Amino acid sequence: MQAGTYYFVLTVTDNNGAAGRDTVMITVNPENIPPTANAGPDQIIILPNHSARLIGSGTDVDGFITAYRWKQFAGPIDKLTSPNTPVTVLDNLLEGEYKFELTVTDNKGAVDYDTIAVSVKPLTASIPENSIKVYPNLVRDITTLEINKNNGGNDMLVVITDMQGKTVYKKQITPGAVVIKETLNFSSFSSGNYMVTVFFAINNRQTVKVIKQ
Repeated sequence: MQAGTYYFVLTVTDNNGAAGRDTVMITVNPENIPPTANAGPDQIIILPNHSARLIGSGTDVDGFITAYRWKQFAGPIDKLTSPNTPVTVLDNLLEGEYKFELTVTDNKGAVDYDTIAVSVKPLTASIPENSIKVYPNLVRDITTLEINKNNGGNDMLVVITDMQGKTVYKKQITPGAVVIKETLNFSSFSSGNYMVTVFFAINNRQTVKVIKQ
């Protein structure tokens, strides 16, 4: 029997010709569901900072991950030092564009792939001011908060408040790159206006108004 959903109807008839029916559903899952690889968000590194961390992961709904494999397929020099671990550190990076591919393998040999780009820019490159944007801004359930950060590696605090000033969401973020993308889930919020604020430092914050449908 191939993978899929099957329906069977049983009909019974008595001695007077009356009939009754009942239905049963049988779902046949594939022999192995492939895993899912996640290489993490793209990163921008500003020299003289010359290191980065690739934080990958893999999930498997019907088994477990048995192997990770990073491969560099673009960049000035080969910087992979620990290609067989989900997290690897890149050091002594040169200016340029790097691209890496993460392969994950599950316990039945199925694989999946994901890629990440690391852009290393000179100090003279234009560095944006601390800023945030939310898209889509007319939110039904899920939206993305994009943070552009240029003041070092200090932790940031993301706070969402309703129009009465009540805090409905709070999360601390440790930056790993200049551009950070954070998924925000508004599905449990009531319709209306909300303020999304990112605290970069005590006296440094950015706020965007978001409309929940």
